[in-house]
Amino acid sequence: IQNIWFTAGSKAQHVLAFSGAEDARLEGVTVQGGQTAAILVNGASVTLEKSTLRPEAGAGASITYRADAKLPSLTLNDVEASQETSLLYISRETLEQIGTIGSTEDVTEILEQVRTSIQGSDRVELNYDEENGSVSVPAPIRHAITLDAGENGALTADRAQAQSGTVVTLTITPDEGYRLEKLEALDSADQAVELT
Repeated sequence: IQNIWFTAGSKAQHVLAFSGAEDARLEGVTVQGGQTAAILVNGASVTLEKSTLRPEAGAGASITYRADAKLPSLTLNDVEASQETSLLYISRETLEQIGTIGSTEDVTEILEQVRTSIQGSDRVELNYDEENGSVSVPAPIRHAITLDAGENGALTADRAQAQSGTVVTLTITPDEGYRLEKLEALDSADQAVELT
């Protein structure tokens, strides 16, 4: 599914649900709504790329991760999610089911299974809540990339924003008869960023 907007009324639990699907792909998609989450991924193989997730205010997460019969496979590339909620939520029941599927009760092993099932360019940090036995993943924080080519040339980047630690490729094109004198990159605190 590419370049489309999905929305649901305020009573829908999820706007989109993938249950057992193989190789589902959303690219350039906006999902608006969902009381529980914008998307439910249940034992499915799903790729989200250059997409925006906006669940209803008060929702638990942008994505609910479940494993009724098998572990989901989730790939996240440049997914924008609401900062008011978690990017991903995994309930105690789902973690217990993952343990059953993987024949383990060890929480560390279960969390490792979850970690390896989530791929992509977006870095994912699992936060395990021992009190209620659930996992949440904070929404990624992205920083705008601002370019200033100066005179006599052009400068472009392969993305308009990036998470900390993401590789950004810059293309420098001097006007004819000119060459690059210097190139510097600064972070939001005006500190130099290493270029390679």
